[in-house]
Amino acid sequence: MNRELDKRCEEVAEEYGLTERESEILMLLSRDKRPKEISEILVVSLATVRSHVQGIYSKTGAHSYEELDKLLNKR
Repeated sequence: MNRELDKRCEEVAEEYGLTERESEILMLLSRDKRPKEISEILVVSLATVRSHVQGIYSKTGAHSYEELDKLLNKR
């Protein structure tokens, strides 16, 4: 399952032109990690994670985690 999810994340990242860091965060979000957990995993500030999440939302047109999840699951 994780390989399929990783592949879908990679496809979405490529299709929408996400940066490498945005792609990493997308994969972590797809595994139900929350921004605080992601900041601890990647050793960056919570504000940095939130900034990248906003970039992901902006580039994909998603307005919420639920919309982003739907985008990943329709692949």
